[in-house]
Amino acid sequence: MRGKYFLTIVVLLAAFCSGHTQTAPVSLLQMDRPNVLYLGIDNPVTLHLPVANWDQVQVAISEGTIRREQDNHFVARVNQIGQVAIVVTQGGNVIGQFALVAKRVPDPLPSLNGTSLRKNTSLTAAEFKETRGLGMMQDGLEVDGHCRTVQYTITRIDATGARSSVPNLGARYEEPARKLVAQAVAGDIFLFSNLEANCAGDTANRPINNYVILIK
Repeated sequence: MRGKYFLTIVVLLAAFCSGHTQTAPVSLLQMDRPNVLYLGIDNPVTLHLPVANWDQVQVAISEGTIRREQDNHFVARVNQIGQVAIVVTQGGNVIGQFALVAKRVPDPLPSLNGTSLRKNTSLTAAEFKETRGLGMMQDGLEVDGHCRTVQYTITRIDATGARSSVPNLGARYEEPARKLVAQAVAGDIFLFSNLEANCAGDTANRPINNYVILIK
C-alpha cells in the first residue's frame, strides 16, 4: 500500500488493512493480551502511532466499547462472541480496519485450598479434612475470568461401596458437606459432581468436569 500510515495488530488472528498494502510501516496497534478479546473483562490495547496530538486519534470497536486510558493505551470490552472490528481514524480519516475474534473466558479449574485440580488426585484423610470448600481458579491460563463456584454435589463412597451424597451451594462447604468430609478415612473415594461455575460475561452458569479425590 502506498500511503502515509500503516497499522498492524500483533495477534495470531487474521488481520486486514483496508484492502491496501504499504512498504514502510510507521504505526502499530498491539493487543496487550495476545490472540483474542474476552467477554466481560477489560482487554488492554496499545496504539503506537507517530502523532503529536492524541486527541486527533479515535479508535472504535463493533460489538462493544473501547476507551482511552492514557496517551496511547486503550481498554476494550466486547459484549458478544464472534467477529469484532476495530477501526482507527486520525483527523477524520480511516487509517486501519481489523477483524478480531471475541470469546468467552476459558473454563476455570476446580481447586481445593488454593491448589487447582487438573486431574483426579489423592489426599490423606487429614489433608482432605483440612479443605474448606471447592473454589474456582484459572491457574496457568492467560486471563482472570473472575469465576466463582455456583454449586456442586459431593459424594462419599466408602470401602464397602456405600454412598452418601449432599448438594452444596457456593464454594465453601455448608454444614452437611462439612460433616461428610469429616468422615473421610483411608480407602474412601470422594466425587465432586454437578459442578457449575459463573465467570465474567456469562449469561448462564457453565458446567465443569467432575473430579475424584482418592483418600489414602
